[in-house]
Amino acid sequence: DYTCLAELIRELIRRGEVAEANRLLGYDLWYRLPVIHGNHIGRSLSFPTINQVIPQTNIIPKFGAYKSFVSIDGRNYHGVTNIGVKPTVDYKGGAVMETHITGYDGNLYGQTVRVALREFIRDEKKFAGLEELKQQIEEDKAKS
Repeated sequence: DYTCLAELIRELIRRGEVAEANRLLGYDLWYRLPVIHGNHIGRSLSFPTINQVIPQTNIIPKFGAYKSFVSIDGRNYHGVTNIGVKPTVDYKGGAVMETHITGYDGNLYGQTVRVALREFIRDEKKFAGLEELKQQIEEDKAKS
């Protein structure tokens, strides 16, 4: 039982049900955050990503992969965004948002970039290795 629509929307986001949250909001859930340096593992897999940290004061969506839109200099790009703790690469930090941007090739470090989450694709999981992770990213990208 939800006392208000805002509480329902927050719960949907926490459960990864962003498509439904977006429908109720009337717009896509988005984060506008600075791009930080990561470990450059995505680049080594031929899937460069931007890394952004969602502040603990924001609602953290369910860990996993999402279809996304990325706005850069007034242009929108399709993307695949993973939110989580990078279990395959034994990452020691908190939750991070990594987005592979389809059709974009440029340096965004230090810039503030808007990423809108459109739809949940799958739960975050630990893969046996980087080759298995690369294969999963290819599958996720095909769904975006």
